[in-house]
Amino acid sequence: MVPCLFPFLSLLAMLPVAALVMVSTYALAGWLRRLLDMTASAPAMVIIHILFVWGVYITVIREAIPNLLDAILNMEFILLFIGLYRIFYGDPGIVPVKSTCTGAPEQTDNSDVDLSNKGSPLLSRVRYCYFCKRNVNRFDHHCPAFGNCIGQKNHHLFMVLVIGFIITEATFSLCSSQYIKVSSLANSGRFERDLPGNLVTSTLLFSCLQVLWQVPFLTWHIYCICCNIKTEEWVSIFMYKYFHEQLHTFLCLTQAGTIK
Repeated sequence: MVPCLFPFLSLLAMLPVAALVMVSTYALAGWLRRLLDMTASAPAMVIIHILFVWGVYITVIREAIPNLLDAILNMEFILLFIGLYRIFYGDPGIVPVKSTCTGAPEQTDNSDVDLSNKGSPLLSRVRYCYFCKRNVNRFDHHCPAFGNCIGQKNHHLFMVLVIGFIITEATFSLCSSQYIKVSSLANSGRFERDLPGNLVTSTLLFSCLQVLWQVPFLTWHIYCICCNIKTEEWVSIFMYKYFHEQLHTFLCLTQAGTIK
C-alpha cells in the first residue's frame, strides 16, 4: 500500500511510513478484536504473512535469484513452518494439578502441583497462565503470535524460531534487493513501480521492519537467559520474594562499598 500511495518516496523514506502504517493496522485490529470480543487470531496472521511473503518470492523475485540462494531461502521457509507447527501444538511444560477447581488461582500452590520432589527449586517457578488456563513449569510468557505459553519444554524452540525468523527475513530482504537491482539494470537504471514492483517493495519494507524489532527482542531474551530470569519474572519482579532478597543483598553490598 505504501509504494502505491507514496511512489515519489525513496525506499529508505518509505520505511518509517510503513512502520507507522503497520503499527496503526495492528492497533486497529486489536481494538476491533476487543470490540467484537473475538478470540486471538495472531497465529493465523503469522501463517498468512509468511505465505504471502513466500508467494511474492516464488511468483516475482525467484527468477532473479541464483539457484543456491533460492534453495536456501525455500528451505528456511519450510523449516519455519515445521517449527511453527511444533510450537503451536507442543507442550510448553504443563504441570498437572491433582484437584480441579472452577476458579483460576492467581498463583500455583505447592500442595496442588503433582511433582515428585516437593523441595525442588523448579517448584517456585511454576506459573499460572491466564490465557491458557493452566500451570506451566519455568513459565516465561504467553506468546500471542504462537498461540501458546513459552515454558520449560519449548523455550529452546522459541529461541530457535525467533532466530529463524530473523535469518529468513534477512535472506528475503537480500533477495528482494537483488531483484530490484536486476530489474533496474534491465530498465536503464529505473525500477518499474508496477504491481510486481510494488509487491516486492512492500514485502521488503515489511521484512526490514520485522528484523528491526526482532533483533532487540532476541537480544532481550538472550540477556534474560544469561541472568537466569524469565520475562514474566522481570515484568513482575517485585512480586517474588527470592528476587526481593537478591535485590536487598545487592543494595546492601552497594551501600557498604563492596560493589562499585
